[in-house]
Amino acid sequence: MASVPQLWGRALDCVNTPLRKRLESALSLLEAPDPWTFLLSSPPIHGRSILSTASEVLKADNVDDIGVWCSLVAGAFVHLPPSHAEEGAVVRLLRKVGPYMTLLPVAIASASLFPPNDESMQTLLCETWETTTPGREFIWEGLVRAFNQVSRIPPSQARALSRCISILLRRDSLLIYQTDFQVLVDILVRESTDLEIQDPRRQSIAVVLQTCLESPVFIRSDLYRQHDLRIVVKQWREALTRDNPRNSTFRELAEVERALEQIQ
Repeated sequence: MASVPQLWGRALDCVNTPLRKRLESALSLLEAPDPWTFLLSSPPIHGRSILSTASEVLKADNVDDIGVWCSLVAGAFVHLPPSHAEEGAVVRLLRKVGPYMTLLPVAIASASLFPPNDESMQTLLCETWETTTPGREFIWEGLVRAFNQVSRIPPSQARALSRCISILLRRDSLLIYQTDFQVLVDILVRESTDLEIQDPRRQSIAVVLQTCLESPVFIRSDLYRQHDLRIVVKQWREALTRDNPRNSTFRELAEVERALEQIQ
């Protein structure tokens, strides 16, 4: 069986390796125990190659192949520093993902391309989505559907989704549909109740919850499920206090409580 470096070599060879062979290598990488450490040896080149093949795969329009390659994109870019994603390549890719955003790997891959601390890049990517016609109506729905799987995805991917969703909420983006926003609130109520108190994905839940409460979309929803949100936040606080006063979500939960206090 090929080693991880050999598989990456095939997957990233956009010049000499046919697309089908790159996809086969991607599938093998996704089944490997640790396919990501190798990427750190030359991240800028890897980032370009991964995004280039992603565009090819989307153009070919095979749903299974899109799922495989976007799973690779999602895994790669939650491990690579954001600076290694080339702006032009990211923009070109995000212009194409709209029609496929209801596929979980595509939504997570797209969210992983939003950098955590680069507001100008975040704005550019939001504008790219907002001004791209094909599939624009599926972008927010796809992100919400993906967040509905938050208890089943790795914490790193949950963080990427929460960051992307929060950026759009703070922007009051025209991509956000009121009905799907209310579905997001339903998800937050459920996961705030059901996730184990020590689950690291609670941090992502808290981040999105705070942003929802502070969003104009929440006001326009007539404070949808406000009473339920207050109950689950109170229960969360009580569970944290019983379980571990130094739990890592204390700070995030305090921000949620502050946001609730601002609501009349």
